[in-house]
Amino acid sequence: MPKRQREEPHENADGGPAAGPSNAAVARASKSDSRFSVVQLDEQQVALLERCVAEAVPLLAVKPEIRVMGRPCRQQRNVGFFSDDSEGYRYSGQLAASIPLSPSLRPLLAAVNAAHGTDFNGILVNQYCDGTDYLSAHSDDERHLSGGGTVVGISYGAERVFRIRTKERQSTTPRHPIVADVVLASGAMYSMTGADFQKEFTHEIPRQASVPGGRVSFTFRKHDS
Repeated sequence: MPKRQREEPHENADGGPAAGPSNAAVARASKSDSRFSVVQLDEQQVALLERCVAEAVPLLAVKPEIRVMGRPCRQQRNVGFFSDDSEGYRYSGQLAASIPLSPSLRPLLAAVNAAHGTDFNGILVNQYCDGTDYLSAHSDDERHLSGGGTVVGISYGAERVFRIRTKERQSTTPRHPIVADVVLASGAMYSMTGADFQKEFTHEIPRQASVPGGRVSFTFRKHDS
């Protein structure tokens, strides 16, 4: 297992991407142009983020049900999808119906698009109440997500590990090998880029029972419908 890397970029979100250890690890493991980078929001951007948290969290569904291999189970986090353009976010056989963008989410979405040259139109918000809440390994490769490869996220609250695994299984390991364990600080904005990133890698938020505080994540993508 690789050493957990604490990303400590000094650039603001309007500067260039941080060339941190996680990006180097992803670049080494990639057979294409897949990259992972982290920047830290400035004070004004964090203030906007805090308003977004206050507006979004009360609207989240509490551990909503999904079906995994045909069986119902509860997601181990609170979830909400926000968009003015898409009807909702389809994943794991269910639809998270769209909630209109709040007064603060709208400028946050615009700022992310301006920083990355993207045209994202939806924000998935996940709330992890403490370290026992988690997100299993997956790729953002649902059919209704537009191509282009870029996915951006922002983390708020307690530090949590963002784990990246390669999809290439090695004969010596029972699971897909870990490429990077990135400790995301509050206010970290991370990006997964490259047309094949979601084909080459999975990402997850593993359980960390020792973490007492909560975390809220905002994930930005382009949805076709």
